[in-house]
This record gives sequence, C-alpha cells and structure tokens, in this order.
Amino acid sequence: MNKQKNQHNTQDSKLDKNESKEKSYAVRISINEDKSIKIIKKSNYITTYELAKQTNVKLSTANQFLQKMLNKKIIRKIGGHSGHYVYTAELS
Repeated sequence: MNKQKNQHNTQDSKLDKNESKEKSYAVRISINEDKSIKIIKKSNYITTYELAKQTNVKLSTANQFLQKMLNKKIIRKIGGHSGHYVYTAELS
C-alpha cells in the first residue's frame, strides 16, 4: 500500500514540475516618450513616482525612461537622495 502511495506522489510531483515548465511570456511595457517629455517640460520638476502616475506605467518603467533621458542630457538631476531623485528639463 505504501509503495502505491509513493508512486502516486511521484507521479503528482512530475505533473507539478511539468506544469511549472509551461511557457512564460515576457511582457514589455513601454512609455509614451513624446507625452513623457511634454510632462517633464511642462513641470518645473518631476520625480519617478509622478511620471509613473501621470503616464500609467510602473515605477521601474518610469525610472528606466528617466535614466535614458538623463544619459541623453534631455533632463538633469536637481535633488533627491537614495534613488529618490528630482529631475528637471535641461535648458536648451
């Protein structure tokens, strides 16, 4: 009887492993760059949180966008600390 239970448990665990091997799909969410740049230019300053809130994206997406704009010198840091930075549009 115990042998049957062990075989049954082994089969169940194999099914669980197979179920967990189902394909997972990466979801990529992008931010509307034109809209975001307009928001930044219209505001005196912007935070990652505010940009995420106004564009309806995750904080990580807004942060990636702001880092990209910072590297392109479209915006600059004007304050903040520990990852909670404040940005403003770079004067042209």
